[in-house]
Amino acid sequence: MIKGISVRKIQKEDIPRCGAILRRLPQWFGIEASILEYEQNLRALDGYVAERDKSIVGFVGLKTYGDFSIEIDVVGVVPDLRRSGIGRRLLEHIEEHATTASTRLLHMKTLAPSDPDKNYADTRAFWEACGYIPMDAHELWGNENPCQVMVKPFGRST
Repeated sequence: MIKGISVRKIQKEDIPRCGAILRRLPQWFGIEASILEYEQNLRALDGYVAERDKSIVGFVGLKTYGDFSIEIDVVGVVPDLRRSGIGRRLLEHIEEHATTASTRLLHMKTLAPSDPDKNYADTRAFWEACGYIPMDAHELWGNENPCQVMVKPFGRST
């Protein structure tokens, strides 16, 4: 785990830097219209940034569904710091601070295993290592981009 990382709530002025991180990850975020949509979503959603030396090195955007469910809409970590624990730290922060006492489910969407893309196989392995399990694969994004929903049951002791 990389040292010197702090996590804080995302601010509107952080959003261009988050978009810049996505543009440095074309294997996952290679469509400019999608990046612009993620940036727009970040303006309306909850989220967190990971910083090192006052520089944003990662971020996560969240969608809340009622009192019980939070979707992780987008996660990005600067390329040269991937696999250093920043993504995991952001997810841990969500579990520690961003959930309400009634939150019972964290979930996210990625490319399904029926697509052979190695980058997304690595992505699914990351999510599984963080405790997420495959729930459903369907054609939300069309048959050329099969969607895999992964969930993490979550309960906070009271």
